[in-house]
Amino acid sequence: MTEATPFERLLKKRDLDKTTAIALVVDDDPQMAKLSARIIARLGIRTQTKEGGIPGLEAIRALQGRLALLLTDVNMPGMEGTQMASTAGKEGLLIDVPVVFMTGKMWENLSKTQAVAAEGTPNEVIEKPFDIDGLVKAIQRACEKVLQESA
Repeated sequence: MTEATPFERLLKKRDLDKTTAIALVVDDDPQMAKLSARIIARLGIRTQTKEGGIPGLEAIRALQGRLALLLTDVNMPGMEGTQMASTAGKEGLLIDVPVVFMTGKMWENLSKTQAVAAEGTPNEVIEKPFDIDGLVKAIQRACEKVLQESA
């Protein structure tokens, strides 16, 4: 029997299963959102995509309790991904939800993602462009951080 992945362990801890859990992908580039959603679907869970931080925050609020993963771009017009995650975290909507930030400007955005973590929302950052394996590993690392924080 194979050992459960951090993502699977986190779903179990939250009493979610792959039929009810939803991963939210937020990116102002619809092609990037679709590609990322296809990769996440390989983990066996349903995905939703939103274009931008404001629609993303509305979706987080609507998915309360069923949100299994938040994958978001950092730099978006209107509301950045870090601002969206920070707001959702302060509203208590990201408790035990792994967050992965995507960015094409890793070093420019590092302080923003670290600020979100300091507010109590552990996260992982992946640089664009990324490959399937890189994204899956970033998701598992984010899940591991959440599991460690809540232990």
